[in-house]
Amino acid sequence: MDNLVQNCHDKLSKDSAILTEGNPLFAAAHERWTDLDCNTPSVIVQPKSGQDVTVLVKEVYAANACFVPATGGHSTWPTVEHDMVIDLSQYKEAVVDPGQRTVAVRGGDLMKELQVAPTVAYGKTVGAIPYMIGGGVSSYNPLIGYACEKILSARRVVASDNIVEATDAENKGLLWAIRGAGEFFRTVTELGLRTYDPFLVGPDGVHVASAKNHACAGHVMAMNDPSKGRVIMVAPQYFGTVSEPQATFKPLTDMELLAYNHMSSTLKKHSDHLG
Repeated sequence: MDNLVQNCHDKLSKDSAILTEGNPLFAAAHERWTDLDCNTPSVIVQPKSGQDVTVLVKEVYAANACFVPATGGHSTWPTVEHDMVIDLSQYKEAVVDPGQRTVAVRGGDLMKELQVAPTVAYGKTVGAIPYMIGGGVSSYNPLIGYACEKILSARRVVASDNIVEATDAENKGLLWAIRGAGEFFRTVTELGLRTYDPFLVGPDGVHVASAKNHACAGHVMAMNDPSKGRVIMVAPQYFGTVSEPQATFKPLTDMELLAYNHMSSTLKKHSDHLG
């Protein structure tokens, strides 16, 4: 590992960061959404450019080491023990093309950051690329489908020091695989995405402006509560005016609930409570 770290110092751009446990910035770079099953890597490298990522992947494979790419830390597992985390948080830029209704995102872009430009999804610790290539479940699925369906192109780095482009015209099979199973295809560093105007969202909350039948979405989870035992958490979300969900969800709220909370939301803050 010492030789690998030295090679990174020698070959990466000067703006890249190489952090070991003795570095005061290491702890912040290693922070995750949860500490569950969180291991400590020997080194965290923050590449600044796509070329840096390519060099890193090549050096790691040459050293017969392991690495895990990380973006926003919104996961229980994006760490390895005694090896390397490639932290893509510094390799970020979202380029919007209003004419083509597309946006190009890099490995460090977060979903929350994309909310201020195109309407894609949400999440202030959720990495845009991991979210997209993993399928992309959100409250907006009933309206615009899964996020992975909006992937128009992808760029991945392979161990042979090559960058592979995937589009409808080139490596089409790979593009289809990346749309939902991209985590199995090594390091995806850039995506091209279809975007949508925020015409579906009104100023008084999240609602469909013109649909006759409002869409619903949500999550149902079974979990263990330390004091109450096995519980079911239901988190429904209604796309309508602020007053409409109270009537829609009345069969749920009339039940003997352990806890209940109702709140309205807007596009920019939607699901901030998730991370």
